[in-house]
Amino acid sequence: MIVELSQTSLARLEPMIAALHARADQVADAELNRLSGRLPDLDEQARLEVARTVYRVVHTMLHTPAARARELAAGPGGDTYAAALRALFDLDRP
Repeated sequence: MIVELSQTSLARLEPMIAALHARADQVADAELNRLSGRLPDLDEQARLEVARTVYRVVHTMLHTPAARARELAAGPGGDTYAAALRALFDLDRP
């Protein structure tokens, strides 16, 4: 029973983690577009390096919380972690 619940909890959590990554990418995209408007003369190589850095930071910051949420979802009360991510990061909105 615990294994089934853990698998169900993890199954509910994965779409929230994917949505969190998608939301973070949207924020990064918006900021990179904003930067393009503010620094139109930035050369393409620098622009690409800035973009790589921004996405690397975003994904590095999300890695540990996502991994920890997966660990916690596998334990007792694990079904609450998907709901917590949804609420904390307002993931129901497009």
